[in-house]
Amino acid sequence: MRWIVGVGIALILLLWFGIPAITSRSPFVAGSNAFGSGRRLKSDRVFGTIDRFLDLHETPLEIAALLSLLVAALKRDVVTLVLGAGAAAWIVIEVAFSLHGWPGLGRYMFPAAGVMVVVAAVLVGRILADLPPFLAVRLPALRSPAAGLAAGIVLAAVLVGTLVPSAVSRARIERRDLKAQRARTKEINRLSGVIDRLGGPARLNACGEPLTRLEYQTVLAWTLKINVVKIGFKYSQAIHHGNPIVLFTPLSHGGWKVQALHQVRPSCRSLPR
Repeated sequence: MRWIVGVGIALILLLWFGIPAITSRSPFVAGSNAFGSGRRLKSDRVFGTIDRFLDLHETPLEIAALLSLLVAALKRDVVTLVLGAGAAAWIVIEVAFSLHGWPGLGRYMFPAAGVMVVVAAVLVGRILADLPPFLAVRLPALRSPAAGLAAGIVLAAVLVGTLVPSAVSRARIERRDLKAQRARTKEINRLSGVIDRLGGPARLNACGEPLTRLEYQTVLAWTLKINVVKIGFKYSQAIHHGNPIVLFTPLSHGGWKVQALHQVRPSCRSLPR
């Protein structure tokens, strides 16, 4: 499967840098946009980034992963140790990115968090596979394979059971987030109607550079039928330059506020300001 892995790595690089190179001003536009993010850590970026990583999982699972690595070290389980080292290296790189000025968000560390789950699951597997023989030797009362297996199942169930409260809490959070994303979807759907009422993409594109918040940049480009590289998001700089611009600002209660500033064309001066 080595050639598949190689092709996969090449495709990641191609899609990650190639698509931005085609559709925006630079192959590294994601990194450029990340500078100055409002979600970046302004202090204690090292431990702040680590804390964001730890927030991705609950403490019992993190303890299980740590114990799994300790057992792997005792058993000289190179595969599990390499997995743990890879996850740790990922976090170190993310800390370096955060120190560089990028936001260091938790979602950038999902791969390392996924590896943590795998390493913790290895501990569960060891409990089920190794505990019954161990107990049979140490405790004569548990020489029965069934008794040893039952003990392993109980311990594994206890570990999994400690995650139930956090799973319920996460489910509630996701339910609230789903409600918020549905509201955001409705807001995005209103954008095309607002643009059509103001004369359509052709008229608005002729009135200067469109600008919106960064998270709506691609949506606005799609609705205006132009390349995303033509959509700005730095309001203050664009307003200060004094060139014709059109601001598309999502409102907190839903809908959009459109402002056409510094206009010189008669057909654009009648747009909202």
